[in-house]
Amino acid sequence: MTPHQIPSARSKAIEKSSLFRRTIEGRAVLDILRTILQTAVAADVPVHRYLVDVLKSDPKEIADHPERFTPLAWAKRQPTGIEFESNNLDSTL
Repeated sequence: MTPHQIPSARSKAIEKSSLFRRTIEGRAVLDILRTILQTAVAADVPVHRYLVDVLKSDPKEIADHPERFTPLAWAKRQPTGIEFESNNLDSTL
């Protein structure tokens, strides 16, 4: 096995997590959700508040203007003084 064929720990973890996705469609959905969640974390957005708010939003508005529902766009629409995840994790528990 060459160095390029040796799987990294990350690729092994991804492969193992793929075992729980039974279909290609399921893999695609989970990949999209993971991307959204990682983007929210990277933007320092309170993930739970973001997801609840987006899931309660009008589906037509989301379909017509998906750019308004990215984690960063969502955070910009929130009132000032929003508590971000890294600032106060205990307040959401």
